[in-house]
Amino acid sequence: MQRLLLTSLFLLASCHRVSGRKEPVPARERYEATVLLQTDSGKGPFIADAAIDTIVRVLRLARRAFPEGADITVRSHTGITVELYGTAAQFMESRFPVDWQGDTVLQFTAIPELDSLHARLGVRQVSVRAVAFMRRRTWLVDPRFPSPIYINEVSRMYEQIPGVRQWTFGTLMMGDWGGLTLARVVNGYRLGLSRRWGDCLSGCIHQHSWVFEIDLRTDRVVKVRDDGDPWPIPKSPDASIVNVPLP
Repeated sequence: MQRLLLTSLFLLASCHRVSGRKEPVPARERYEATVLLQTDSGKGPFIADAAIDTIVRVLRLARRAFPEGADITVRSHTGITVELYGTAAQFMESRFPVDWQGDTVLQFTAIPELDSLHARLGVRQVSVRAVAFMRRRTWLVDPRFPSPIYINEVSRMYEQIPGVRQWTFGTLMMGDWGGLTLARVVNGYRLGLSRRWGDCLSGCIHQHSWVFEIDLRTDRVVKVRDDGDPWPIPKSPDASIVNVPLP
């Protein structure tokens, strides 16, 4: 009887450990949360897993309250490219043949201030590119960060280095099909969702937006805005013809 009791307690404890195990966040949700956090500010240059988990929770709450917008996602992420000028560019010119173009992966740039910052940020590889225009080469460095970063925080670090001009870029350069935006509010976040359609390669003719506020203390989701062109797009009596309103 005692052995049976001990066995039952062991199995109960094992089940408790398994049920209490944290489920991994799906890759898509983690990517969405990371992109939304990039332009936020945090304690340090890197986005912590706890912050990502919080935004995943925000997205899940919003999608549960507004399932019609569950397919709306982020459209691009932001990265950092460093342009070298002055003595830094001259130094890079001296390292490569005069007619060299393209890109190569290096562990170090051999520019002390830049390599020092990369060491602090855990960057172990950089991609160096030479882009020729009007008989002049522009030198670009793309750091490979080990973890997701707060773009504004890291940008300020690069601004302190002489001979370095950094700029951010988005992966989506043409068109705009809507997406997600995020802003902090008291006790939670404000999440914006938008749909855009109609010649989006030129900027989209039509759009509809929704804005929700998510209170993380109570998990309450409140719609604070709903405006724009009619959505869903109204259909004509002939279901094969869609009436897209002209501007």
